Amino acid sequence: MTLQSKLAYLAGFFDGEGSFSICRTRSTVRTMADGSTKKYIVYKLDVSLTNTNREVLDWIASNFGGAVYTSKQESRKSTYLPRYSWRCNNNEERERFILGVLPYLKVKKPMAEIALEFIRMYKQEGEFEKRQELREKLQALNHSYRLRSESVETIRETPEKGDDIVRTA
Repeated sequence: MTLQSKLAYLAGFFDGEGSFSICRTRSTVRTMADGSTKKYIVYKLDVSLTNTNREVLDWIASNFGGAVYTSKQESRKSTYLPRYSWRCNNNEERERFILGVLPYLKVKKPMAEIALEFIRMYKQEGEFEKRQELREKLQALNHSYRLRSESVETIRETPEKGDDIVRTA
């Protein structure tokens, strides 16, 4: 199998099973030089694939780097197959992965371009607003941006009690 065919296969697999996300977390407390403490916000790009077939994820890790992890099963039904996740562990791996699959991606190409932009500006100081902007763009493409949701009121019929009104936000 040529490198191009491997990358094309990986891109197709990633289009269906992969994800790009930019997480925002509050970091642990940092002690400053004057003895005071400060919490700060950290943005981190996550590039991952989740699947129930460990073999294919191990193949990806052996050919393209990253690592395979077993997902927690506590909240899943016992009849479900175990889930595994492949993740790129650092920005160098993430950039190499994105550049390799970018020409072959169909569905996730715009997300990959945002992820690549995030990686390339990550080392620059004072780019806090830009990191948040890229995060929001990626969330919108992933249809997970919370501010886009609107309240919905639904009426459903129940045999015993008549109509129920269900409100969701």
